[in-house]
Amino acid sequence: MMLITAVVAPNRIDAIWRTLRLFDVTGMTVCAVTLAGRHRRRVDVATTNADTPDLVRILSRLTAPGDLIRVTRLDHFVAIRTGESGPGAL
Repeated sequence: MMLITAVVAPNRIDAIWRTLRLFDVTGMTVCAVTLAGRHRRRVDVATTNADTPDLVRILSRLTAPGDLIRVTRLDHFVAIRTGESGPGAL
């Protein structure tokens, strides 16, 4: 599993969500952040290794110059509410 984190302009969130739904992504986390004095949104999406290159390529087309995309490998994760771990926790 991989975690894709993108820091984007607030007006990009709807387009990102619509695109992620095409890949059967059922959820994303969005947080308000400030980057170099500019108001931005941080979007976190957990995805399979197979989908990651396509999602990163598409997200890079939806973002503006100065936006950031980071990919991190998820070795282990746990759903706090259910205690379930691994891919089923998503």
